[in-house]
Formats: sequence, C-alpha cells, structure tokens
Amino acid sequence: MVDNEVKSTVQTVDIEVSRKKFEDELSIFLHRQDAHRENGIILLKATFPDIELLFIAKQLIPAPVVFSVRINYTNYDLEPLSVSFIDPLTGDLLKANRVLTHFNKKNGVDLNGNLIKQPLLQFETPDGIPYLCIPGVREYHNHPFHTGDSWMLHRKLGGEGSLGYLIDKLYDYGISAISTFNLPIISIPMVQLGLDLNKLPE
Repeated sequence: MVDNEVKSTVQTVDIEVSRKKFEDELSIFLHRQDAHRENGIILLKATFPDIELLFIAKQLIPAPVVFSVRINYTNYDLEPLSVSFIDPLTGDLLKANRVLTHFNKKNGVDLNGNLIKQPLLQFETPDGIPYLCIPGVREYHNHPFHTGDSWMLHRKLGGEGSLGYLIDKLYDYGISAISTFNLPIISIPMVQLGLDLNKLPE
C-alpha cells in the first residue's frame, strides 16, 4: 500500500461544531482517565483540534512506551478523525521504521495450523509515514484503495470512528498481545517486541 499523507488542513465544517464534538469526546475520556491510566493510556495534550496520547505496555516490567499518537479533529465528523504516530517528546511525525508495533490482528491459520497475523500499520517504505488501516480513520478512508468504503457508511454505526472507539482499537491491536521485549543491541538500536499470537484480536 502507498503512503497516505492526504489530510484536511483547512477547517471547512463550522468550527464550533467540530470543537463541540472534540470537547464532548474529551470530556468522556477525562471521566474515564483513571481507568485509561491503569491500562497504560496517558493523555499528553488536548488542545483543539488535537489530542495526543501515550500508550504503555503495562503488562511488562519495566513497562515500555510503545507508541504515541496525535488524533486530529479538523472537520470532524463530516470527516473521520486522523491518527498520526508521533514522538511523544517532540511531537514530530514518526516514520514507519520508528513505530515499535505493527498493530497486528488474527487473519486465519496457515497450512500447519499456525495463527497468521495481519499488520494494520501500513506504509510504502520503512522510511515513509505510516497510517492505521482500519475504518473510522481519515487516512484509511482517504486512501485510493478504500474508495468503496466511504466514511459515510460508518459515520453513524454505534460510535465507530469516535475517540473511544479509536483508543480501544489502538490498545487492542497495538498493546494487548505484547508479551516480551528485548533491549536494543548495537546493530538494531531499538527495542524489539514479542507477541502472544493467541492474544491478538480478530
């Protein structure tokens, strides 16, 4: 799949409509903030139109930071939310080769009965900007491969594409199955994560 860097940068929806939806969803998050923190989901920043979150694999000791995202509300919800992977310290966009997890899901079994994992983190090259390939994410719906799966088909489906929905998907696919990590070595200067395939969501 090719990189999808097509993002809305101009607010065409009434800004107060998007701002109100942002504030409503942020309020729900803040009401559940303690529960989110217990799951390793930390709010870094919330200033319209962006919410930045940090995801930690709390099941490991010490618990590593696995990824951080910026969720953008420009033109929400005429358009879906944008999800970008960022450096939690600088806010800079990350290239695919700097995102530790590929957001895997179960995708059947092979001829030997072994579970097959399908990465939902998509990119053209390892040094390209990745995107999360699930419905409800702006980059997914803007991608030419998904022209038949319009956001309008998902917009009113029980909260699909909302902040809470995206947090659940990011956690389920990005964190829940992580079972081990190996410290960096000189030739591979990045933590390597191991997965319990039986814990991958479908």
